[in-house]
Amino acid sequence: MSTAEKELLKSDIERQREALWRRLTIPPPEEVYLHPPEGNPERALALLEQWCTEDDADEPQAETWEYLKRVLDEDRLSPDRKLFP
Repeated sequence: MSTAEKELLKSDIERQREALWRRLTIPPPEEVYLHPPEGNPERALALLEQWCTEDDADEPQAETWEYLKRVLDEDRLSPDRKLFP
């Protein structure tokens, strides 16, 4: 029996199930990873550099982080096991 004949003998529900399964399956890795992402890498690098520059200039955030670490370590049940040694 050929593949075409087998396809004709399948019920409508079986064909719908197979079609749904084909849509739901994850594509193989070669289909996902071999295509470079769309977009401009120079713009992405410029944005990352901008974020790094903004982070360096954000001193109040550093003070808040130090305060938060200190307060969290003060409320530990076991003073010997600090979250931020």
